[in-house]
Amino acid sequence: MLRFTPFAHTFTATGLVLGLAATSTLMVSVTPATGLERSASMTTVPMAAAQELTVGAIADVSIFGVARDEWGVVVPPVVVWPVAGAAISDDFGHREAPTEGASTEHPGVDFAAHEGTTVRTAATGVVSAVVAQDHGGCGVNIAIDHVVRGQHVTTHYCHLAGGSVRVSPGQAVVVGEAIAAVGSTGISTGAHLHFEVRPGGGAPIDPLTWLGALVA
Repeated sequence: MLRFTPFAHTFTATGLVLGLAATSTLMVSVTPATGLERSASMTTVPMAAAQELTVGAIADVSIFGVARDEWGVVVPPVVVWPVAGAAISDDFGHREAPTEGASTEHPGVDFAAHEGTTVRTAATGVVSAVVAQDHGGCGVNIAIDHVVRGQHVTTHYCHLAGGSVRVSPGQAVVVGEAIAAVGSTGISTGAHLHFEVRPGGGAPIDPLTWLGALVA
């Protein structure tokens, strides 16, 4: 078992490295830094020797190499889908407003899912904002800052279920961590996750393009 610990937060790769022999190695990008400024480094970690990697500052633990035994192995990805197995119910870009008060320019994509479905952070990062009450068009929502392969990115998760938020501003999170549940708060026509990707915290880009380029 390997455990990756940014700050006091632990990601345990149990099962994800199932079957690794003690002599196998795992290629891990460990990028400690001050704030979101960081420099990349790469470490080869012997499975028998490294039971835990601790990242001292705000660190992006990006696993980009492949650890294999004779059967092969799956390692934690850099980026994941925020809702597993969900269909896309509304694309990025221009559209007809689905309900009164909704914009005709859609700055993200909508994942259709049942209310209460787990929402996960798309990448390792730090929570930058939380709106825990049903307020405004986005309703209950979370923003998370990341550095993914050297690029500063903010992801935004909207219309979350009331009372489902599991994180707070300033908290470090790891890729795939459960952060909330799908809901229908804010301006919404039904349960879904509205997901945005904003490079540098600026103008939104199509999340499907970003996810498609990075999800293993």
